[in-house]
Amino acid sequence: MSTGATDCPPAAATPAASDKDHYEGAYRPGAVSGLSATFATAPPPRRGYDVTPTWNPDDVHVETGFLVERLDSVTSEWVPVMVVGKNDRTATAMSEPSGLHKYRVRATTNALPTADGYGPAVEVIVPVGQCANGKAVLNVANSANHGLFTDCETLLRAKDTLRGTATLNWEPVRAITSWDGIHVGGSPRRVWRIELAGPRPGQSGRVLTGRIPAELGGLSDLRRLHLDDNQLTGGIPAELGNLSTLLGLRLQRNQLSGELPAELANLSNLRQLYLFQSTQNRWTGCIPPALRDVAHNDLIRLGLPNCAPKFAVDEFSHTFIAGVASAAALPAATGGSGSRTYTLDRTLPQGLTFNAAAVVINAD
Repeated sequence: MSTGATDCPPAAATPAASDKDHYEGAYRPGAVSGLSATFATAPPPRRGYDVTPTWNPDDVHVETGFLVERLDSVTSEWVPVMVVGKNDRTATAMSEPSGLHKYRVRATTNALPTADGYGPAVEVIVPVGQCANGKAVLNVANSANHGLFTDCETLLRAKDTLRGTATLNWEPVRAITSWDGIHVGGSPRRVWRIELAGPRPGQSGRVLTGRIPAELGGLSDLRRLHLDDNQLTGGIPAELGNLSTLLGLRLQRNQLSGELPAELANLSNLRQLYLFQSTQNRWTGCIPPALRDVAHNDLIRLGLPNCAPKFAVDEFSHTFIAGVASAAALPAATGGSGSRTYTLDRTLPQGLTFNAAAVVINAD
């Protein structure tokens, strides 16, 4: 005979006070503790460095494991490296280049009835490379020194291209403040000046015989780049146009040649610009007009014309728009590969003249 009693499932266990937050019948993963990272040179034939984040898993309620991610420096997005087991405390990302790398670790659980199932992310920034040895840059783990660490790695990558057959004492076992021609300043400290002028006639000394490295464009706090009186060949890398803090650029009396990159016009703080080559002028092309405004320059000695300003034609009003470099949205017109020609049927803006009633606009 039924008594009306109903069999009930056993009550769920009450979380202990020491457990992580209880959420909708499941434990939310906590944050990992003790996160750090080390690196080592990758074994041949691989290049770069192996980076190993390490953490303490003992104080985290986790059902599945740990997700390790790294920040992509190009896309600024977090990219999964690997998922490791709940008892693991390390993971290795292989063949990273030198530089600053950012990692994060999150505990995961399949018992959490939410979309993500992750615990809080804990992040660590790892200086990876030759300059992270504590000698070239002191206290490199301090974030205030990360900029100088980046400058140090940049100079090591540029060294062989710049020196040619000359000797430079840029070595990771030596403090960057004692490197040939390198001057550090500011707070936080950064590389402010590269002064590697060669000997003047009748003097002896180090002579650089390489090329100007494009890597120097990554020295984001550089104030002065003095490489005059050497035997450098090749041209000026367009990347030097990224040096927004540059005040002085001295490249005269070398063996440089080619066109002046238009990107040099981006150097809005430039106060000194010397480019004349002593034996003969090897520069070709034209001079970006903005460079004529540099307070101290020798551009008149180059004997080059100003570069013509760029224009675009408004597709609807057929008027001219000064300073527009892109022709992607313009209607089709005559012209060969790499250019489009537009016949002018109106007067150009005041102060601008052409020898013919046509203007060539560089196509994208």
